[in-house]
Amino acid sequence: MIAPGNDLYNHSALSKDYAHTPLKGRYFDEHDYSKSTLVAVIDSNLARDYFADQDPIGRHITIQVQEISLEMEVIGVVDT
Repeated sequence: MIAPGNDLYNHSALSKDYAHTPLKGRYFDEHDYSKSTLVAVIDSNLARDYFADQDPIGRHITIQVQEISLEMEVIGVVDT
């Protein structure tokens, strides 16, 4: 799991206190930090471009960080 202090931690990640309601799915919660599965909240542009007419919730995306590929399960979609 990527955590604060790790070089791969994304400081721009959304928290559960993000001001807007997700369009689909949910935001991160405390259980996400103890799971071995990485999760992601994506914006509506990425959801539309990557998944077209499919529901992105529960699907997986792969993010390349330097030489490391990280597979993440989409748990939420926010407005762009």
